[in-house]
Amino acid sequence: MKKRFPLIFLAITAALFTLVLARSVQAQTSDVEYTRYDVEITLNEDGTLSVREIQHVSFRDSFRFAFADIPLDLVGNIENIRVSGGDTLETVSPYAPGSGPFTYSVDRGSDSVYVEWEFFATDSSDDKVFIVEYDVIDGLWVYTDINRLEWRAIAEDREGVNVQAGTVTVNLPFTLADDELDALAFGPAYSLDVQETKYGEQLVFEATEAVKDGTPFQIVVDFPPGLVPAELQAWQIAEDTADLAYTFDRIDVEMVVQEDGRLLITEQQQISVDAGVMYTGFRELNRLFTDDITIEQISEGDQTFALTEDGLETCVYCYRVDETNRSSSWVRYSETLDEVDIRDRWAGETAVEWRFPELVRGESTTFTLVYLVDGVMRLNEDGTQEIAWTVVPGYDVPVGEAQVTVQLPGRMGLEDVTIGGGTVSRGTDGEIVIVPETTVSIDEAWQIGMVLPEGATSAAKPAWQHELEAEFAAAAAFRERQARIDLAWVVGKIGMGVTAVLATIVGWYLWGSRKVREMMGNYRTTPPSDLPPGLVAYLIDKTPTAKGALASLLHLAALGLVRVNMDGN
Repeated sequence: MKKRFPLIFLAITAALFTLVLARSVQAQTSDVEYTRYDVEITLNEDGTLSVREIQHVSFRDSFRFAFADIPLDLVGNIENIRVSGGDTLETVSPYAPGSGPFTYSVDRGSDSVYVEWEFFATDSSDDKVFIVEYDVIDGLWVYTDINRLEWRAIAEDREGVNVQAGTVTVNLPFTLADDELDALAFGPAYSLDVQETKYGEQLVFEATEAVKDGTPFQIVVDFPPGLVPAELQAWQIAEDTADLAYTFDRIDVEMVVQEDGRLLITEQQQISVDAGVMYTGFRELNRLFTDDITIEQISEGDQTFALTEDGLETCVYCYRVDETNRSSSWVRYSETLDEVDIRDRWAGETAVEWRFPELVRGESTTFTLVYLVDGVMRLNEDGTQEIAWTVVPGYDVPVGEAQVTVQLPGRMGLEDVTIGGGTVSRGTDGEIVIVPETTVSIDEAWQIGMVLPEGATSAAKPAWQHELEAEFAAAAAFRERQARIDLAWVVGKIGMGVTAVLATIVGWYLWGSRKVREMMGNYRTTPPSDLPPGLVAYLIDKTPTAKGALASLLHLAALGLVRVNMDGN
């Protein structure tokens, strides 16, 4: 398994003798050197670690500050930080919290603890000894068969500074047989000395060559579990699973259609780990086109898992179920788009996660999930009953093979149902066997559908179907209202057009036809002005005429001033 390890990096900063502003030793790595770098790690009976770093530093310039940056990503916490210093190991004395020479300060961030200390400025020939001590909480790697103390005592990146000599000492509060203890180191060539002490066992890793810059000094000590209190930590799970790679070698689903229309499903997942460490499995069951999904049992071989309401970090062979109810808006008719929108993510979900002893690279196992699906049978208008089911939800890892076997109620067989979504055949015991037509790709879902004859089960119409049909009914009602509105609009437009045509005809008859008659008959149907007709005739002819007199006589008759009698002559 691949892991990263705690990194403790000590960098020295320097200043001109008369200045407070520090300059980094990174600029001139020849100005400082580790003559020795010794780390002592004590495993306490309560499972904590006490770390003591002893650094012998040779200066060739003026320095007055030093710091240590202790990461927190692979530990529970860092506590009880202390700093000491002196010219020799025998003259080392504790520094006090504060500012000024022989003091130190601690700045705790979200991902590391920064420790800085100050001393009198050195000259070009000074040697100093610094001791940094702290306690590590929850720093052990915990597995089913071993506990592991793993520490990078000397970092590989020291900005060009070499370590001439160094040791890493591990003190254990117990003694072990040779076959119960595994210890090794990485980095420089080293020797290992294991001795029994009055407190337990001591392991001394000693570098037999200089630790060059870019080379770490890292130790690993494995011992049986249960010797000290230790629990699997969230940081370890995150670290082990960061590079997790696994494959579903095979997924087998047995689907039993019960007399009442519910489905009893037994799903087997055969999993192989290709890289990293696997601690948990999961299955997210979307409730689309179902009313409820209940987890009945989870097992690995003969080992049955126990349901827990708490987190999975503190238990093994346990599982937890998280349920999300269906939203009221999982299906909605959109008048704007004129379509019924089905939102499968809002249809609800039953999510189950289970914890088991870790699987490492090259290992495989089979998990069995049993769950009951309620309200899955859709009742069609023609009396048939229909099931839609997602066998593989679209995993982001490869799926080798997949298969579904179906057991129907009563005496029904393959000839009584219609199945889609795969290649269908009959099994040796008469069961229906469905396999995907092609290999199930990464992020690809495999879904099947099955139509049963009328009366195949006693299932009632599920709640989700009522909700779905209500939205389709709303869509039909809206379309009918819209059609009526459109029809009324068309009729109105036609009526307006007919009215306009009739008005044009009447207007033409009343006013337009008069002008036509005048032009064709060379006369006027109305006087050209309001003057008396006789006067108009006189003005036009410039002399009295018979027609003028007749016009005046008719005008007087029109006014009722005279009566004109017409006889046959």
